[in-house]
Amino acid sequence: MLATILTSCGLMMLSSCSNEDNTDTPPTDEVESQLQRMTLREKVGQMFYVRPECLDTTIHFNRSGGIDQSVDDLTKIKLQAVNEMMRKVNEKYPVGGIILYAHNIEDEAQLARFIPEIRALKGSPLLCIDEEGGRVARIGRNSNFKVKTYESMGAIGATGDPRNAYECGNTIGTYLHRYGFDIDFAPVADVNTNPENIVIGARAFSDKPEIAAPMVTNYLQGLKDAGITGCIKHFPGHGDTKADTHFGYASSQKTWEEMLSCDRHPVGVSTHYDGSHQRAQRDGLRHPFNNVADYTSGQAAP
Repeated sequence: MLATILTSCGLMMLSSCSNEDNTDTPPTDEVESQLQRMTLREKVGQMFYVRPECLDTTIHFNRSGGIDQSVDDLTKIKLQAVNEMMRKVNEKYPVGGIILYAHNIEDEAQLARFIPEIRALKGSPLLCIDEEGGRVARIGRNSNFKVKTYESMGAIGATGDPRNAYECGNTIGTYLHRYGFDIDFAPVADVNTNPENIVIGARAFSDKPEIAAPMVTNYLQGLKDAGITGCIKHFPGHGDTKADTHFGYASSQKTWEEMLSCDRHPVGVSTHYDGSHQRAQRDGLRHPFNNVADYTSGQAAP
């Protein structure tokens, strides 16, 4: 139940993290009742989504090794079960979500043991995964799982039929739901306008916003109909870059107007399509905008 509450009420969590919480007000619904039972520390913890290794302070690892290698050191460690150290750390630092990577997943039997162990952690963390289909598919690219796989989202976009994107999202969502996940960090809503882009490429549906947009919304609907919450990425747009933010600094020099006319189009369409179930993942780029206000005003950074 807590997972359902926190999935639908992320914004409410932000507004409920004040020391001025009025606990004398009788709860008006189940969501508010759950929030009033949570401490400030628990509410703040719900904002953190981490890899399982972050709960084991005996594990030390280096920076990411790229979109496909995840984190090099961690692929060797293969943390695939909740241990006592994780439980101790979690008691002090309850988190809102746990993100599983390829090295955390061995086969169906191991995953069936691991997910209930994560569910039992303090904070009832949501189970998250990057399962886009194609190049990024933690389960689909694991030969121990007999699930339908896809060449790429670019190949689906090339068909010109959004129903194919729905089928992809629904198929992925169906097996993710069966295995016990809540959130899929997919689909990629970027418009792949830079042929030198090494990190997005065929992960995007198209290099044309008018093609990418309906593909994104249909993929999201497929996930939703299967019981999985989608998360569009990467806001406000990673499609016109050359560098890989998994390794370090990357930037885009597009103006806000250019972003709105191209990169932001699929994101905007999908958000207006059904904003009630959407999440968005930040792209990690340096844009010529200073702050949140600049995203609406279009004021460039000095």
